[in-house]
Amino acid sequence: MHRGQDLTGTDRNSMRVLVAEDNELNRKVLTAFLHRLGFDPDVVNDGQEALERVQAVNYDLILMDIRMPRLDGIAATEAIRGLKTEVHQPRIIGVSASATADHKLNHLAIGLDSLLSKPVRLEELRCAIDEVLASH
Repeated sequence: MHRGQDLTGTDRNSMRVLVAEDNELNRKVLTAFLHRLGFDPDVVNDGQEALERVQAVNYDLILMDIRMPRLDGIAATEAIRGLKTEVHQPRIIGVSASATADHKLNHLAIGLDSLLSKPVRLEELRCAIDEVLASH
């Protein structure tokens, strides 16, 4: 696979990606992984900031931490999905330290496109991104 392209040939460098994560180390890891996968992500510290950014920028993909201060990832995802046609609807991959099978079903029901367990591994992230982008 050519760096900067997904399986369908989409130029990843032109895609708008947002990372919503309150933990600095996790932000750095996710950002580094995304750079390795050919993305140049924007970063915010919580769900409230993510919601505000989505209303200003048409993101294609969001990596959303589930547990954050002010507005957690679940509430932020529900709010983004509630905007329906008012904003471009991005693909949202949740990131959680407690991503059991039951959690995945519950989280997918609220509007996440996928859910990854922490610690996130590069190959799992790549597969999740390719899967959600291919289903769009």
